[in-house]
Amino acid sequence: NKGGMKMICHAISATRDVDVSLCQLTLDVVLILLNVDEANGRPLQVAKMLREAGGLLLIDSLSTHINQGIWDTSIEILDAYFSDNNR
Repeated sequence: NKGGMKMICHAISATRDVDVSLCQLTLDVVLILLNVDEANGRPLQVAKMLREAGGLLLIDSLSTHINQGIWDTSIEILDAYFSDNNR
């Protein structure tokens, strides 16, 4: 739900520079939610909630993160679900 997505975005924001492992884990959860949503025939429903919660800008900002794992996962999310073909 939308409230849950806001909490996920808050967790990413709060941990991005403090706890890289937790930030990575939270990004992994976002990617799993997006993948499951697509597999269940509801493509971009979670992506829409993520965008509405401010998560798109947050994940975009992580695409330049110093940690390679966070960088890789954020790029994967952006390319798979927020590229020009999916917007």
